[in-house]
Amino acid sequence: MKAFRIAIVLFLSSLCLTAQAQDIQDRISRLFREDSTDIQTIAMYPAETRSKLLLAATHPEALARISDANKKSNEQFRGLISGYSKDDQERIWNLTRFDGLIQKMAKLNPPSEEALEEILKPYPKEAQEDARVVGIQYPSVAGALAQQQNMFTADFDQIVNGYSGKDQDAFQALLQQPEVLSILNNNMDMTVRLGDLYKSDPVLINNEMDALALQLASQKAKDTEEWKQTVQKDTAAKQELQEAAKDYAKEKGYREDELTNVDIRIIEHPVFYPYPYWCGYPYWYESPYWYPYPYWYHSGFYFWNGNMVIIGPPSWYFIHWHFNHHPHFYHYPHLSGAYINYYYGPRRSTVQNSREVNTWVNENRSNLPRDFFVKDKDQPERIRAFGRQEPRQIEHRDIQPEVQPTRPKQNELSEPKVPAPPREISPVKPSEPKQIKPSPKIEPATPVPQKEKVTSPVITPKQTPREVKPAPIPKTPKQDPAKTQTKKVNTEKKIRK
Repeated sequence: MKAFRIAIVLFLSSLCLTAQAQDIQDRISRLFREDSTDIQTIAMYPAETRSKLLLAATHPEALARISDANKKSNEQFRGLISGYSKDDQERIWNLTRFDGLIQKMAKLNPPSEEALEEILKPYPKEAQEDARVVGIQYPSVAGALAQQQNMFTADFDQIVNGYSGKDQDAFQALLQQPEVLSILNNNMDMTVRLGDLYKSDPVLINNEMDALALQLASQKAKDTEEWKQTVQKDTAAKQELQEAAKDYAKEKGYREDELTNVDIRIIEHPVFYPYPYWCGYPYWYESPYWYPYPYWYHSGFYFWNGNMVIIGPPSWYFIHWHFNHHPHFYHYPHLSGAYINYYYGPRRSTVQNSREVNTWVNENRSNLPRDFFVKDKDQPERIRAFGRQEPRQIEHRDIQPEVQPTRPKQNELSEPKVPAPPREISPVKPSEPKQIKPSPKIEPATPVPQKEKVTSPVITPKQTPREVKPAPIPKTPKQDPAKTQTKKVNTEKKIRK
């Protein structure tokens, strides 16, 4: 009997564990599906970075406080450099990317050229050029920036000191990868759910992430090879890609020598220095841009000995730039067609590029011709014709054109009430129909029938009394016959007699 009870308990426990494991698996599947973009981005990081990220996700309250400290520091940093030109701001922002450079420059007060050149030796060429300009022309900047960085570091340390040593190591490691912290803080709902799942079953989460990373890496390699073949086969799209890359580089401030003289060692073993978390990325970028990548990272190719070497699909920034400038469809119709034919539809692992193209198609579908997606020899000309048209702003489709012109007129008529709070607008509502009726569309029709209807009853009463006065005449005939009848009866009686 005792053995039977033990078997029952073990059986029920196994059922509970199975149900719990199934619940966690369902939650993982739902999270991976609903936040696919950020989850796939996280999965593509190295396993060591992912482990730090998952551990930090179990403390969303700490991430929120770090985000607040980041916003405060970013505002103060921008205030320090707001008085300089954009070119000088870009130089200053660039210096923050290189570890320890600002602090070393701050100790040179005032800086001499010899001392500055000495500390610049271990840093890349791009850092040295900007440091010479900033260090000599604006010697006080480095000291102010170093003080701002120390303030953020003190706030950060105060936040993480209340956690275990393992958690502190995770936060410190992620601080060197600001893009990861940005993902966690910008999608806090996903972070909370991911951290909760990791606390429930860390082994299962790690295994799921590893499996997803392998799947994405395999699909990315396949897509990269397909993109290479697509560009190589379409010579017109290949040529337009080169022209588009030059325009992109020119607009984004790349130098001419960066387009042609490429060191192959840099491409095979790239080292990217991000903007630090304490000052953030420059405000003039449209979206999070923590790493100022070289142009070939965005265009997906480079020149080697005069030949075009394709290394993969363009970056999301390059795709976004292409689809958010309407003239590009006119200037690069073959390349536009290659993008649409390649990315449109839920079938690519390069999630951001595919999402960008699909979003653009959905927002502009009502403006696209029916045969826009037909893959034939005339597709580039149809795309070019579309690019020749006047672009239609998306926000205009949601605005009723009849509402906008009436609002200024109402405001002009009720100028004294403009400064009043919104609550006082409601009494004006009864008078709005009176203001709208006098419009040329409504008033000309309404007053005409009203006047005709009003005048007709005024005329008829004057005519009817004249016609009604002779009405007593029919009454007399009714009385006369009665008298005549009596006379006839009397005569008949006399005759009978």
